[in-house]
Amino acid sequence: MGMNRLTIYTSFSFLLDSFDLALRQKYKDYHFHIVTFRDHPARLLEQITKEAKVGVPTADLVIAPHWMTLDLQVRGLLRKYDSSEFGAFSKEFYDPKGAWAAMALSPVGLAYNTELVSEEDSPKTIEQVLDDKWRNKLAVHSIIQNIEGRMGLAYLVTLKRIVGEKKWDEFIQRLSALKPKAYECMPEMALRVGMGEKHVGFPATLACISYYLDVQNRPVAFRQPQDIVPLVTFSPSIGLVKNGESPEIAEMAFDFALSEEWQNMIGGFGGKIPARNGIAEEGRIPDGATYFPTYDDVTQHSKYLQILKGRLGE
Repeated sequence: MGMNRLTIYTSFSFLLDSFDLALRQKYKDYHFHIVTFRDHPARLLEQITKEAKVGVPTADLVIAPHWMTLDLQVRGLLRKYDSSEFGAFSKEFYDPKGAWAAMALSPVGLAYNTELVSEEDSPKTIEQVLDDKWRNKLAVHSIIQNIEGRMGLAYLVTLKRIVGEKKWDEFIQRLSALKPKAYECMPEMALRVGMGEKHVGFPATLACISYYLDVQNRPVAFRQPQDIVPLVTFSPSIGLVKNGESPEIAEMAFDFALSEEWQNMIGGFGGKIPARNGIAEEGRIPDGATYFPTYDDVTQHSKYLQILKGRLGE
């Protein structure tokens, strides 16, 4: 067979290396030429949008935080595909119309430094994150800059849907008063909490914290706030991009990402829970979790960005 070129854009470099190897192993008789473009998700989103606009070939596949994959769908940049693997996934975990699917799940909550904050004093709720004792000790993942990512904004937009307007307004007002330090990159925020420069950080995905826990042994703990429904995101999801050069190969790789074989490997990455039914150990996904963001949430992001810019002025 000729050259089978597959172009993947991702912000999950470490995961992509393993995916690349596993895909080649699975299709030994193909000569895959896998081209990758790696950057922060906000930059990947702009890159694909720009390429689509001028009509140059772009990614075949994107492996990205779910807010980014959904934004591509909102912009009409994903294509239809009904994967034979979708049947093994919960309905909220895929969409054939602008084809994307959850590759892995990650609970989202807050992180705190266990050397500086005792278990007793650590925030158990969203409400307690806003306690005055965290003034100048609170880190947030960038809410209004979003040069590298958008989880802070995505989390707050979803929070409004969960707690309602009145509580949300009060939350934003109190958050602003604490003057939290914003970090563009969530792993950096987790690192700063782990190093004790800040005591508490939010929102934090378990996947993001786990590197500092498992690899660097930093004194960081993760918690989901107990006063709201447990929030879980797809970290990452995979999307089939329109106007990629190799649609058939992209579909093969997309199916492989959802396959039992690859989903079994996902559990080996810290803080990532396989999305396919029947693979994750019991109890890893909290009962009654809300998966976010949704397509509708993402359509609201730019509106809320303006509102929050006025109120937080990071």
